[in-house]
Amino acid sequence: CDAMKGTPDLRAVEPLACYPGLLCLVTSEAPGIPLDALTENAARWPASGEQLAPVQAALSRVGRWLALFQQSAPAVTPSRIDLHATREYVDVRLRKLAAIARAGFSESDRQAVLAYFDRCAGNVAPGELFDVPVHGDITPSNIVVASDRVTVLDFAVTARGSRYFDVTRLYTQLDFYTAKPQYRPSVMTGLQQALLSGFDAQLRPDHPLFEIYAIQHVVC
Repeated sequence: CDAMKGTPDLRAVEPLACYPGLLCLVTSEAPGIPLDALTENAARWPASGEQLAPVQAALSRVGRWLALFQQSAPAVTPSRIDLHATREYVDVRLRKLAAIARAGFSESDRQAVLAYFDRCAGNVAPGELFDVPVHGDITPSNIVVASDRVTVLDFAVTARGSRYFDVTRLYTQLDFYTAKPQYRPSVMTGLQQALLSGFDAQLRPDHPLFEIYAIQHVVC
């Protein structure tokens, strides 16, 4: 599906063939280049404002796409998000990490992450615990960018979940670039802000439910 600039809806890339037995759908070719290739080239040091502008525009459109996608299949009665199940999901992975000696992640580290999770969960408003459609695997490699649109690929794990699940997935993926010295934190912060502005101009990364799903993605 692609999101066109200035339009309030989603448009599907033209389907050409469907093979249900293979769980395969063939579509026409999406115009553009993968967002990861665009980001890796444009955001590399020394990145200029002119170089970054197309990436910022693309990420703003992706944020808008996510907001629109969440409205594409509204539930008659939305289900509630279970943060206790999310905590258990995170802790399973924390325990595995703590069991790997070379990881340098201790039991006290595990407890610190869980305590932070609990503080965030305690600040989540009950009215935010509703589910929406989620793509499930929003990464730079699953987004194709053209001058006038972004096209999102790979809907194999689409499900329902928190409205913050997808946006935090891509947000943390952008953060991972800073592990390499050629990608400055200030540059990636600007790209992350472009994503959030397209999704919800009022959203801050310290929003409690946003932080909970950012924790989950980082731990995974």
